[in-house]
Amino acid sequence: MNGKATPKELESGPSNPAVELALENERLRKQLEELKASQVDYLPSSIGMENYAGKDEDGNEWWHYKIDLPPSGGLDIKINGIAYYHGQQYKVQRGTLQALKDIVARTWVHESSIKGSNENFYRTPTNRRLSGGTR
Repeated sequence: MNGKATPKELESGPSNPAVELALENERLRKQLEELKASQVDYLPSSIGMENYAGKDEDGNEWWHYKIDLPPSGGLDIKINGIAYYHGQQYKVQRGTLQALKDIVARTWVHESSIKGSNENFYRTPTNRRLSGGTR
């Protein structure tokens, strides 16, 4: 068998695992064709923080961006009354992408400043003293 069930086998119903597998493959193939035909913007969650999505008819660049806020960053970012929620992926234009990236970066800087992380950890310490005398 080549992985495809004959019409007679499909009509008689699944009687063995090979026929069941062929039916499942046919069902999945139809679902895939329907998805492609509907042109749904599907962005898998395994994708990185930002990815180029292409240009529209007007020449505007669109990007996919995943919002990753620190614990102190709240639940969402609002730009022009539109809420962009933590952990969600959005398709946005370049200007909105730049604003979102800036806000997310600033929330992470704020998080590190309130958590007390040492940003000078890898710098070599200097022994500086203030004194009134000469060297």
